[in-house]
Parts: sequence; C-alpha cells; structure tokens
Amino acid sequence: MVTRITGLNSGLDVDSLVKKLMDAEKQPLNKLNQQKQTLEWKRDAYREMNTQITDMYSTTFNNMLMSTNWNKKTVTSSDSSVSAVAVSAEQNISTSMSVQQLATPTTYKSSGAINFTSGQSQTLKFNVTNPGDTKPTEVNVTIAATDTIDDVISKLNSSGLGMTALREKISNGTDYADTIAFTSNKTGEGFTLAAGDDATKSFLKDQLGFAVDDTTNELTANAEGKNAKFTFNGLEMTKTSNNFTINGIKYTLNSVTDSNKTVTIHSTTDTDGIFNNIKDFVDKYNTLIKNVNAKVTESKYRDYTPLTDDQREAMTDKQVEQWEAKAKSGLLRSDSTLQNGLAEMRIDLYSTVTIDGKKYQLADFGIETSDNYADQGKLVIKDEAKLKQKITENPSLVAKLFNADSPDTAKTKNPEEQGIARRLKDTLNKMQTQISKQAGTESSVSTSFAIGKSLNEVETNITNMKTKLDDIETRYYKKFSALDTALEKLNSQSSYLTSMLGSSTS
Repeated sequence: MVTRITGLNSGLDVDSLVKKLMDAEKQPLNKLNQQKQTLEWKRDAYREMNTQITDMYSTTFNNMLMSTNWNKKTVTSSDSSVSAVAVSAEQNISTSMSVQQLATPTTYKSSGAINFTSGQSQTLKFNVTNPGDTKPTEVNVTIAATDTIDDVISKLNSSGLGMTALREKISNGTDYADTIAFTSNKTGEGFTLAAGDDATKSFLKDQLGFAVDDTTNELTANAEGKNAKFTFNGLEMTKTSNNFTINGIKYTLNSVTDSNKTVTIHSTTDTDGIFNNIKDFVDKYNTLIKNVNAKVTESKYRDYTPLTDDQREAMTDKQVEQWEAKAKSGLLRSDSTLQNGLAEMRIDLYSTVTIDGKKYQLADFGIETSDNYADQGKLVIKDEAKLKQKITENPSLVAKLFNADSPDTAKTKNPEEQGIARRLKDTLNKMQTQISKQAGTESSVSTSFAIGKSLNEVETNITNMKTKLDDIETRYYKKFSALDTALEKLNSQSSYLTSMLGSSTS
C-alpha cells in the first residue's frame, strides 16, 4: 500500500474519511465475495453428498453384486489330513476322501565336487518344463566375472527358473558334504531342468558338480516329483498339486490318510455372513437417505449471509462458527437432483423383482419400510428369523433378489428383472454424474462444472471491482490532496495579508 501524507493543512483525518467513503463504495465487492463464498459452500456441500453416495455405491458393488459374497460357506473336515474352504461353491457339498500319496517336488543334488571359480562372465541358458506342460520355457541367467558362488545361488533363485537353489552341508550317505541342491517350486510329475547349450552344461557339471544326461542335457534328478493320488467320492484321481479346486471348494491335502480311513468334508451356508452383508447394506442405505433427506429439508436462514472481513473481525470465534452454521444451512434445500435421486432409490427398493417368472419384493424376505413417518423411508429388518431362513433354504434366490441382471441383450434392460442392488447402483451412478456436473470433484477443472464456471465469473468480477475501487480510492485521496493544497495557498495568503496589515499600522 502506498503511504499518503495528507491533511497537514486541513487538520482532517483523511485516512479515516476515505475509509468511511470506501466502506460505502465496497458494498458491491462485499456482495461479490459473499456470492463467491456461498458458491464454494454449495460446491462443498454437493461434494460431501457425493462422498456419501460413493460409500453406498462401493457397498452396493463390493458386497451385494459380487457372487462370492452370496456363496459364503462354512466348510468342516473330519480329519486334519484334508482341509477345505469354499471359494465359489453355489451348492452345499458332502464329500468323502482318502489320500494315498501327496504331491512332491522334483529335487536335484550335486554329486561331484564344487569347483566354481570367479573371473568369467557368461550367460547360462536353461530349458524348464513344469508339471503338466508340453513345451519348455527358456530362462537365461547372467553371471558376472566378480560373482561368488553365493551370488550365483542368489541369481538362480531370482531368475524365474521355478526352483529354489541352496548350498549346504547335506548327507551323501556316509558324510555331510558341501552340496548344491535345487528343488522345483511346483509339485507333480514331469518337471525337468535342462541345459540350453554346451557352455551351461559344462558349467553345471564341472563347476557345480551336477550329473547331466549327455543326450537330453537334463539334470539327473535326486528325487522325481510325484502327483497327489486320492479317492474322491469313490473316484480315484491324481493332481500335480496338493491344492486344487473342485466345484467351488478348494481342497488342501496335508498328509496321507491311514489305511481304510475316509475323511468327510461338509459345507453349509454361512447364513450369518450373508445376513450381515444384507444388514450392512440396509444400514448404509438408511444412513444415506437420512443424510440426503436432512440436506433437502434443511432450514434456510436468509438473514444469515457470509460474513465480510470487517464483520468477522468484530466477532468471537464462537460467534463466527454459530453464524456460519446458519449461513451454510439450506444450501441444498429442495435440490432437484437429490430429491429425484431419493425418489428413484425408493422405487428401486420397493418395486418387485421378477426371478424365474415369479415376482418378489423385500417384504417377502422380512425387510420392510419403517412404520414411523419421521424415518422417511428407512428400511428395517423386521423379521430376522424369516430372512435367515430364506438365506439357509435358498441363498441363490436371496442373491438374485439383490444382484440379478436382466438377460436382455438390449441397451435398455428390463428394470423388473434387475436385482434391487443392481438397480440402486445405476441410480447412485446417475446421481453422482449429475452432482459432478454441478460441483465437479477435487481434481476437476473449474470450467468443467456449473459452479466452477460461476466461480470463475464471480472471481473475474471481483478482480475488476478491486481495480475500480483502487481507482476510486486514488481519486478521493487526490481530492483531499487538492483541498490541502488549496488550504495551504489560502493560509499563505492570509499570513501575507496579516503581515502587511501589521506593517501599515506600525
């Protein structure tokens, strides 16, 4: 700010006078700043709504539309030799199993002396065939001239060979000798590790001490990998791994079963788990409509506008907080986007869902609307026992009530064949899109949404108004300066006349 020295001759407090004059001139600027603040508050209120809608949207998608959340099973095994968990089973199972042989990995052990010496860089080339594969995979391992034997072991482990290498004192039957061993990471028959060229073959034999077949270039295994062998419901089967999935149940073979012993695996519907998913959905929905209803019915206090800087300075922090709470209130009152969204959500929930030609609604599963009008459409699980019974008896039907998708191939799907959660997801997505058009997101460019464009316009008007006010303030100071100059001349003339009159009388 430029320092102005005025009022020396007039004795006027020019700064104070100009400030009072400018206070009146600043009223349009104050209104623009208040308009800007109101737009920012409204933008933030919209975005807060979108955050809550996103939370409900995530619940709808993650909990209610994913089939794994409806296929929850509790699986039990009669013996620790076999364990099982449900991953995608739709039906409950009762399985009998016995394990004759566990799947094991292929192992290799150096039988000759380890004569590794540093000083030569080279690229080792391998051909690796995993159990069940028909074609080998080429893997290259680059050895530097400065690498030690431990460096080579480390590089083999991180190379993608599909095996674990180690160097330890290992028994050779009579003694514990310095040995290098390879173990395939995958179990089962058919794992082979072969040298890809003569240099690699020589390195494996002469420097690491492995036996290599001269015809196939394959390392000679210390122990060949084996497949798991077991009986499944009376059917003899084999697998390359001790972990496998049959009909949505993942089985793990832990040990061979005793002779003539059978392990029984049962699965039952995880009624409580599915019930809790539905309850969480109901709770999130109730929270959302409560908050949206609160915004569209919030009281509007028209006498409480955003505070100017001068008003804020004259108040305590508590007074400012209380004032702004009322000034922010009602910004989204009767907002059409939110009100229309609420109406569509209610239709989504209360309309029937057609499943296999029969119509169902939430009330058929023990979920109804609150009898209390003040709850404004809140959902209530009125009959938990009924809902749990439906889940236990027919979890697939309960799932379809929420996540069924219309089989129509047309772009517009039949809403009657859409599950409740799927319809709600579409409505929430539409609400988010409409709100984003109004208020954008944190990462949005201001010109991409309506309030942002309005803010740009207001900020331009504020900049122009500040320039105009600076010019007005400068003119006021110039006028007072001119007044002061005129008074200076007048005082000078007065002093001259007084001195002349004094001289004539003497």
